[in-house]
Amino acid sequence: MNKRYDPLFKDLTLNNGVILHNRCAMAPMIVAGKSTDGTVDQEEVEYYRRRNRVGQLIIIGSCAVSKYGKAVTNENHIFEDSNRKELQKISSAIKESGNLAIMQLHFAGREAAGSVKQYGKAYAPSKMDFPWLNYHPEELTGEQVEALIEAYGNAARISIEAGFDGIEIHGGNHYIIQQFLSAYSNRREDQWGGCMEKRMAFPLAVVRRVKAVIAESGKEKIILGFRFCPEEIHGENIGYTIKDSLELVDRIADEGIDYLHSSTFSNVLINGPAYKRFGSDNSGIALNAMIYERINKRCAFMVCGQIKTAEEMLDALNYGDLFALGTLAITDPDCMDKIREGREFEIINDVSGREEELCLTSGLYQQYADVNDGPGLPPIKGISRKWINF
Repeated sequence: MNKRYDPLFKDLTLNNGVILHNRCAMAPMIVAGKSTDGTVDQEEVEYYRRRNRVGQLIIIGSCAVSKYGKAVTNENHIFEDSNRKELQKISSAIKESGNLAIMQLHFAGREAAGSVKQYGKAYAPSKMDFPWLNYHPEELTGEQVEALIEAYGNAARISIEAGFDGIEIHGGNHYIIQQFLSAYSNRREDQWGGCMEKRMAFPLAVVRRVKAVIAESGKEKIILGFRFCPEEIHGENIGYTIKDSLELVDRIADEGIDYLHSSTFSNVLINGPAYKRFGSDNSGIALNAMIYERINKRCAFMVCGQIKTAEEMLDALNYGDLFALGTLAITDPDCMDKIREGREFEIINDVSGREEELCLTSGLYQQYADVNDGPGLPPIKGISRKWINF
């Protein structure tokens, strides 16, 4: 291995004592298997088995904690005890390589198009119309908010019983936790909305409930992470700024979690890959640089966003302790082995002609086939709708 890349394989000790032997994680991405009933099909298992060497932490994407929280109908879910044995198929496939399986807990909120299609309902912090939706989410009652917090706790319990080594709470990408944090989508006048302090109440309550379940499990080495977006700004529509995010970072880091995970994305590379994107404050300082400084080693910090080469992995460690690979985990699950073996020049960012070898699920391929179909979907060279024949 080129010694230049030694930092990519430097040990990192998390707050709970778990020692990571490299700084790479596989970013959470919806795999979209064929099932809509919570069963895990074999193509999902093979997808994760093929990627179980991407990094020390393999984070599975978006597992719904309630039947009303599914972004897509074929999203995995984790709200019934019967899901335990199904999800254990995934955790076992991941852990075959000795790396760690991380469950991402998710509730889509207003973005639960899958639940609308399957069950006829979606829920949001406040009753309001969203111009990009062709359905009308219902407002969560106070009792339903409390029940949703418990649903996260229940899902955490099932995750641990299913053999997962850690839990990541999905608090970004415009899903329910971000919706509570956003002044745009949270118009509540009770304990869950209003000032920033009250808008942070739901994210903090979820973190505390999941943390309590981990403690109740008696397993000291279960990892707890929290993913969030540094800003929510769409033109004049401001949900929250980096200044607000830094308040949330302070509060969650003080809860004693193991890592914070910044979900940064950009359709335009103004200052390079999205992990080094600037914010709205015109400071000229990257969002993740500000967050990393604010955390101040209270927990580990993971960055992601268009990291596709060994050099970008190395650079990402200027902004955090860990980096997560999304697109590259799909196109070249052997990338970290190649760097370790001095073959970083062989990293591939193209799936052309390699669909079977890469064990791409049919659902995932459809999700990513056309980047123009939805916001935030990364372009993957070699993916074309011409390949889809099912």
